[in-house]
Amino acid sequence: MELASKSYNLSMNELLVLLAMKNARQLYGVFDKDFELPDEAEVNRIIFNLVKRGIVEIDEHARMRDDIGDLIENIRDAGMLLIATSADESIRDMAFYIGKKNTFLRFTGVETERVRIEEAADSELSRILFESEWMIENNTSDMVVGDGLIKDSELCKDLFERGKNELCEVQGVKASLILMDIADGKKMAHLLLVQDILSDYIVVDDGLDRSVFQFSDRQFNEMVSNIIKKGKEKIKK
Repeated sequence: MELASKSYNLSMNELLVLLAMKNARQLYGVFDKDFELPDEAEVNRIIFNLVKRGIVEIDEHARMRDDIGDLIENIRDAGMLLIATSADESIRDMAFYIGKKNTFLRFTGVETERVRIEEAADSELSRILFESEWMIENNTSDMVVGDGLIKDSELCKDLFERGKNELCEVQGVKASLILMDIADGKKMAHLLLVQDILSDYIVVDDGLDRSVFQFSDRQFNEMVSNIIKKGKEKIKK
């Protein structure tokens, strides 16, 4: 396992055990598969292996090292969840648990369920998305004048109530980014990347207002930052 500062590669069961050690009851149903804590014998085996790898220490009780403990606490205490889903089913979902600090979680396993968790500042979230497989290969960014806002567009109208998989089934939608309020499980906003023959678009919808922009790198970064900022403002109220 690669051990880097603020970055760990874990099996799903290892992650669930670490969450349980921090009194977190669930993984907030981010992914399609429901994961349950393994039985006591398996938990003991996992803890033994985590001790061997230096992730957990045993004194009177099992205690995880501070840096991974911070990441697990970020997941437990997050107020919002940002889920990135691609229409390409070979590309796995990514999740950002957003709170006072953020933990980025992504699948790394194919045949076995493994995840990588690492800390990610607010300013890094759009960069991580932009540099990932989730991002579309746009063909319009260099041709956008101004902010690229398209007024009175009907593109991706009336889609706010749809879930992440349903959104990616809509014609032209290549990727979705959904912001959820963890406390009540409700969607706060979504951002869609839409491809057409000649143009690509960004659609942002919070259930009340919907905006359509011709795709540009700058606008993408701004819109990701904006939905996170507005989400934090709503949660504080």
